[in-house]
Amino acid sequence: MKKYTLIILFNIISFVTIAQKIISNQEAFENLHKDSTIQLIDVRTLNEYENKHIKNAINIDWRDQNIFTKQLNNLDKNRPVYIYCLSGGRSNQAASKLKAMGYDVYDIQGGIAKWEVDNLPIIYSNKPNEEVEITLENYHRLINSYPVVLVDFFAPWCSPCQELTRTIDDITVKYQNKIKVIKINIDIHSKLYKSLKIDGIPYLIIYKNGKEVWSHKGITDSKTIEINL
Repeated sequence: MKKYTLIILFNIISFVTIAQKIISNQEAFENLHKDSTIQLIDVRTLNEYENKHIKNAINIDWRDQNIFTKQLNNLDKNRPVYIYCLSGGRSNQAASKLKAMGYDVYDIQGGIAKWEVDNLPIIYSNKPNEEVEITLENYHRLINSYPVVLVDFFAPWCSPCQELTRTIDDITVKYQNKIKVIKINIDIHSKLYKSLKIDGIPYLIIYKNGKEVWSHKGITDSKTIEINL
């Protein structure tokens, strides 16, 4: 029994040892401004990075593990590493790996989504969008245009969003003429996403007569959505 207790304690201590540090976006912003030795890493996809990123960030895509591992060789273990993604999922995993490899790593809390919501500076792409951005005023018109409205905030590069697509499509067909489903690509409608203070995707909101009655961040099932319709 003592042997197993020691093993459990060892595993807990090991986990705590490799756990990365979390830093608020405001503190990260201030530190980046005054400390030029900080290595800022954006672990999102290249498409996400090109759309918008934090100034001076280096893009190393966490999802491409071959490239990610190779590019880590360009980092200096004697200098701190600040890391971020959209809202914290990928950066948390990447930070754990870097910490285990001996890097002094800090995971920026809330990712670039919270950074943007908090009005911290961001470098935006100059590429023209094919769609016209939905203004906050137009958004309010949309959610008041039907008795029940389901809004799905997504992005093409977001795997959980793609996973949720089938569920949303099935609900759209099942409740045809009973509800309105609005899909909003946050890469195109980033100002709206920021105005609504949404800090992660997929993000669903249900409105009834223009009033929000339910919201959910992340994957969910059709039963949960239908209960709230």
